[in-house]
Amino acid sequence: MRTLEELKARCTVTEGGCWEFPDARTSSVWAFDHRHGAMRSMRPSRAAWTMKHGREAPKGYRYYTFCGNDECCAPDHVKAMPMTAFGAMVRRTGKWKGQTRRVLASRATGRKRSKLTPEVLHTLH
Repeated sequence: MRTLEELKARCTVTEGGCWEFPDARTSSVWAFDHRHGAMRSMRPSRAAWTMKHGREAPKGYRYYTFCGNDECCAPDHVKAMPMTAFGAMVRRTGKWKGQTRRVLASRATGRKRSKLTPEVLHTLH
């Protein structure tokens, strides 16, 4: 897939202008990778952004959709930014506040990063 028209043809276009790619969060498309100069497998949102801009995002950037539709890969709805900037935006807007799955995942990550093991906690009591 080399053009936005080819990508759009594989999507369902909604009234809000979203290009819904089936299983966009887990699917891949075969598209041109500007960083490596060859075709490769990538997520639809990344393919849309690179086709629109004709280049890859800077190293350390990730691709996010800002329309609220996780299945969307419309080039006007995809932005590239550092993960830290995205995290700050999520905190500022409260985008994921109260989503049980994300809360539990965050707690699990915190436990994995913690140096406090059950054995250490037992010695503290």
